[in-house]
Amino acid sequence: MGGGEANDAAIKIARGYTIRPGIVYTEKAYHGHTGFALSAIGRTSYKEPFEPLMPGFTMVPFGDIEALKKVVNKDTAAVILEPIQGEGGIHIPPDEYLPAVRAICDDNECLLIFDEVQTGFGRTGKMFASEHWGVVPDIMTVAKSLGGGIYPISATIFKEEIQDFFIPHPFIHLSTFGGSDLGCIVGLASIEYIQKHNLPARAVEMGKRFRAGFDRLLKEYPELLLEVRQKGLMMGLQYTNESIGPRMTKKMADRNIIAIYTGNDPSICRLMPPLVITPEEVDEVLNALEDSMKELSKEPGIGKND
Repeated sequence: MGGGEANDAAIKIARGYTIRPGIVYTEKAYHGHTGFALSAIGRTSYKEPFEPLMPGFTMVPFGDIEALKKVVNKDTAAVILEPIQGEGGIHIPPDEYLPAVRAICDDNECLLIFDEVQTGFGRTGKMFASEHWGVVPDIMTVAKSLGGGIYPISATIFKEEIQDFFIPHPFIHLSTFGGSDLGCIVGLASIEYIQKHNLPARAVEMGKRFRAGFDRLLKEYPELLLEVRQKGLMMGLQYTNESIGPRMTKKMADRNIIAIYTGNDPSICRLMPPLVITPEEVDEVLNALEDSMKELSKEPGIGKND
């Protein structure tokens, strides 16, 4: 089970619980390629081959409170968003954004869904990214890290009062492999390991080590590296143009480092290493970045003297 299925379930539950059709999502969002989730992806190229998609979905810019206020109304079942956009390019919202989204949902009696598939389980320095802003959603979806990298499992978590919807609708969301005993055992073991070894704190510590290296590279290669967006070990390198992302991906791969540019924007590279990464491995990544940038800076049309 993947994150897309978890988000499908979240959207179905929101519509069923509120008896409303409207779903609001954000530009550059990524919630999976399955049915309902596909309709909430903020990238047109993913959706065009399968149109017409599910009706009732409205897109707004990520981080724009005024735009959200204009579209959330009495027909809105839920607002779904990533606390930090992953596939979109590691976009971190303004500090006032998530609390304001929570307030808008409360004022309109609709649900707030947080997709923490990429941000959850310590990645950003908190167990869940929404904790950075003190906001509790009505529904949260998780996957990826829940399986510890060895077993596919996802989950849709919701507030207790939403459980009332399942009493008259016990078969609302079924799956042949849903509720896998083995998957749940792996998930529980992963959570236990994360807590026992305090991996959120480790993400903060290793994130600082990365940041020191990034700051050095920002000064050394301004013609290549424009900005770094980071929360713990959820990191995005904004290059100066779209050609650099694919070229850096290749150069990093040549140095045995997986650092892939994003589908939404080739000028952005995502770095999301395992939370158990060691200081020595952080330095290995930084050295590979530096060597790759040094090599790329000498190519025609890129270097300081061109």
